[in-house]
Amino acid sequence: MNTKTSVSVSLTMKNTGNTPWNEASLIRLGCVGDSAGDAAKFGPVRITIPAGTSVAPGAQHTFTFTMTPPATPGSYSPKYQMVWEGHQWFGDKASKNIQVTSTPAPAPVASITVTAPNSGETWQRGTSHAVTWKYTGTPGSTVNIVLLKAGTEVGTIIGSTSTGSGGTGSYTWPVYPSGLTGSDFKVSVQSISQPAVKDTSNNYFTITPASTSSPASITVTAPNGWETWQRGTTKTITWNYAGSPGSTVKIVLLKGDVEVGTISAGTSTGSNGKGSYSWPIALSGLTGSDFKVSVQSISQPAIKDSSNSFRITYRGSTGK
Repeated sequence: MNTKTSVSVSLTMKNTGNTPWNEASLIRLGCVGDSAGDAAKFGPVRITIPAGTSVAPGAQHTFTFTMTPPATPGSYSPKYQMVWEGHQWFGDKASKNIQVTSTPAPAPVASITVTAPNSGETWQRGTSHAVTWKYTGTPGSTVNIVLLKAGTEVGTIIGSTSTGSGGTGSYTWPVYPSGLTGSDFKVSVQSISQPAVKDTSNNYFTITPASTSSPASITVTAPNGWETWQRGTTKTITWNYAGSPGSTVKIVLLKGDVEVGTISAGTSTGSNGKGSYSWPIALSGLTGSDFKVSVQSISQPAIKDSSNSFRITYRGSTGK
């Protein structure tokens, strides 16, 4: 028997005595050992003869009752015997060995639910966006992501990428600069090992054409050619920019192309294609002839530039 399954059983007993059996006489089928016996672990301790029924000497009666196995798996030997309540047990014992087993809880049903794009987003070609999803159960280690237009598959975003961890997954999609546009796109995320486990965006999202403006860029103009800057003085770092590199930049100091300090964690990119920052150079610190300055967009880290090498000396030094 399984711990989660109840069964209806029938047990036939014969009256071999001289007295009729009936409920009025308090003659019943009982669990041997009462509540301490194995039989009591499966169901009622007493099974009565229906009112109005009398089992004459020499006749048989079939008792029908439900057995529900205990929650603990194992081997059990429930025993049943007739009992004259308040007087004695009598007759043969009926016994059966029962093996109770446990069925493991079923694994959660695997599912995938797309969470982005899923609510009317607008994504521009030539930019990158995160396709995200949630999952339950075990949908496999990898998923396939495809692009749909008006319900028809029009391209593979990624043939195979990790399903994720902790119930969530994501893939950063670099949307090609050229290709279809419109307001009727959806994304489908599908388990590779279990193709039936998949989901598609609930709502359409829009893909617009790539920007026609010039690509954003930053060009450091000072220091940029063997200048000598002394510690303890203030110098102006300048740069030109094109396009839209974002509103703020980060400026760091490099020595031998290795970052050795932050000059400014965030300052204005500038206006009209030009930017500058007054740098109060600390009185103490590294010196040498292999320094560079890097100016980098904060919102678009790929847009940056580094100066040519320049020299930093102690104040009062000739730099030679």
